[in-house]
Amino acid sequence: MDTFDEAVRQEPDAHPLVYSDRGFQYTSAQFYTRLKKHHMKQSMSRVAHCIDNGPMEGFWGIAA
Repeated sequence: MDTFDEAVRQEPDAHPLVYSDRGFQYTSAQFYTRLKKHHMKQSMSRVAHCIDNGPMEGFWGIAA
């Protein structure tokens, strides 16, 4: 959560769409509460539909 908090501190007026996988840290109540507090929305892949993640993986392959 430290990275999330630092990003909010640096860009307090940003309200991004946060894309994540279904890792425990992104599905936790603590993370969800932080998103709501800062008026952010979350997007994540559906359970058992790994193809949902393909476009984002492609993006990071180009961006890196």
